[in-house]
Amino acid sequence: MNSPPPVYETVRKSRLIPAGDLQTALGEFLTADALENHASPEGFDDAFLAFLERDALLNRWQISQLKKGRSRFRLGGYRVIDSLGSGGYGYVFLARTDADPSNFGVAESDGHRPYDRAIKTLIHSERHGPRAVERFRRENEINRLFLHPNLVRLLDSGEDAKVDYAVYEYMDGKSAFQLVAKTERLPGRTAAYIVSETAKGLFHLHQHGFIHRDIKPGNILFSRRGEVKLGDLGLAVPMDTEKFRPLLGSHLDDYRGEGGTSRLAGTSDYLSPDQIRSPGTPNVLWDIYSLGCTFFFLVAGFVPFPSGNSHQKLHAHLLAEAPDPKMYSPELPWDVARLISAMMDKDPAGRPASAEEVIKSLAPYAAGGREELKRLLKESLAPGPKPHYVPAPAAPEIDDGSESILLEALSNEITESLSSLNLSADEEAIDKILPPVIDGPVPDDAESGSLEDEPAGPDLAAALAPLLWFIAALLLALFTVLLFR
Repeated sequence: MNSPPPVYETVRKSRLIPAGDLQTALGEFLTADALENHASPEGFDDAFLAFLERDALLNRWQISQLKKGRSRFRLGGYRVIDSLGSGGYGYVFLARTDADPSNFGVAESDGHRPYDRAIKTLIHSERHGPRAVERFRRENEINRLFLHPNLVRLLDSGEDAKVDYAVYEYMDGKSAFQLVAKTERLPGRTAAYIVSETAKGLFHLHQHGFIHRDIKPGNILFSRRGEVKLGDLGLAVPMDTEKFRPLLGSHLDDYRGEGGTSRLAGTSDYLSPDQIRSPGTPNVLWDIYSLGCTFFFLVAGFVPFPSGNSHQKLHAHLLAEAPDPKMYSPELPWDVARLISAMMDKDPAGRPASAEEVIKSLAPYAAGGREELKRLLKESLAPGPKPHYVPAPAAPEIDDGSESILLEALSNEITESLSSLNLSADEEAIDKILPPVIDGPVPDDAESGSLEDEPAGPDLAAALAPLLWFIAALLLALFTVLLFR
């Protein structure tokens, strides 16, 4: 059998492998012993794809897509190399510029791949209609306002076959959340360095009039070089909306709920009490509190108030005292422990007044943290056991007698940020971003993650509750009859 396997043409059209390399690989494959026992076309294809993977010409995700007949692996001027996961808008892909023709990337001496990119996508669909598309593009415009070494940089954006995309520099390490999941908790010096670097990016945002509103470990990203960058400005809001009206335009309503009331947005594990009470008056101290909760997570291995649903966590942020970080990180210097507690102070006046103040306070303790972070990243990225999670302590007891301010706050729409990657991506939706045809249109009915202003789906438990109550009552009546016969 000297003819190419059926899948060869799909691989060729995909342009994942340079034509010369692919032709050489085909010749080697056709003369190898790999042809034995592969009489069927499917077995022939599997053997050829396995051969290409063995020679490091394709990765497993690419093979899974090629088996489905997909030959289009491009968005705009970028070659899609792998799937990184999904977020609130759509899917995130690892991509590469055409400046690097290889499939696996040109690596520098320290492992850095300068041509790698992360592409965030939004599929045009009934669910993600014009409003979502405009919001996605507005987020890109906001990202372009900021250029700082501690903020993930937006490099490009565009539209290709009914898919909007935003191209970011690729952070090839982990997020702070993923690192803690792998290591259980971080040494104080490493955590101080991470928070100090994050605060530098945050201070740049604040200086330019914006609040991040979603500071959390999942939005703090690392490179293998030990760089720390704050990402995801999807919930960023200006402190002075009128000043930024030319940029935001009619989308000022996105910062308000129904009837013009202010909308509460963020992640419930990290929201400040003052943000919960008055979500319409953004200020830098919201982010300081969220950064303090993040700091606590890094050194303790769990959030300050880990138990309960979103409402109960907001209740705890309003009324419960945060745990002492020294209880879970005994080696932590007292000054650092006091700073973490101060950043989580219920009273905004008790917190550091700015991110710059946090940076100055951490300067003596962050030295050497970058090298330590590089070591931890190297160890965590190496093959090994699955991440081990630290058991969370019980939530603090809260006095239920002072619920009025809580009920008022909870009357606002509460939005959980979906920016953390969900690595079990829906293949059907990915199919609609990267269709099998080379230049064909993308279907406009694809679904992916939810948006912050869309209603949640039906609650199955609530829908079944009346039926379950009826069955329970029936069983109780039957038991009573049998008991007294």
